[in-house]
Amino acid sequence: MGVTCRLRAELSPQEMKQLQVYGASCGALAAVFLKADVDVHKATQLAFDLCIKNGVLERPAGLIGIWGPIIESWLHELLPDDAHERCSGSTHIQLLTERGKPLIVSNFVSKTDLIHTLLASTHIPLVLDGKFFRSLGGKRYLDGFILGEVPGSDHSLVLSFPEHVSRTPIVKVHLIPTSFVKRGCADDRFGNRSGARQVRR
Repeated sequence: MGVTCRLRAELSPQEMKQLQVYGASCGALAAVFLKADVDVHKATQLAFDLCIKNGVLERPAGLIGIWGPIIESWLHELLPDDAHERCSGSTHIQLLTERGKPLIVSNFVSKTDLIHTLLASTHIPLVLDGKFFRSLGGKRYLDGFILGEVPGSDHSLVLSFPEHVSRTPIVKVHLIPTSFVKRGCADDRFGNRSGARQVRR
């Protein structure tokens, strides 16, 4: 989420509109929040409130089994009604098919369609709702980063976040889970462990 705040601070509205963002798993959430202009502080507070409301702290299993429905409620409340329009064509969400193949989804017909795509991209088997797969459009999917595939990657990009974003125009950003960064793939100048991958012109 720190990456989304920094990008908003550095990029002009026109640059933000043109920005192509790729996300998988929790990175998909960050990508959509960036393009849909979601208040990340509000998102954090709402997540905490929903956990309290659903008794997560009192449950022996915590979030296991109820995490999916909580995320769905969270997204419905946070995302603006036109979130699908803001994200279509510039926000690329990676899913994993039941055969283990990555799939990028970039166009969304409604806010609900966007939310269901996010739920498929973040679906950790059994953990979110007790099911191994998440259905979307009649097909079954898993968490988009479960095999460690960086969305949209050509493996020639530098995983980093520049000291001053405005010095080098950014045309594409990859938002990925922290685990990829921890494997030593990032030059992290800010101590920011959220994982922003940028493509420079």
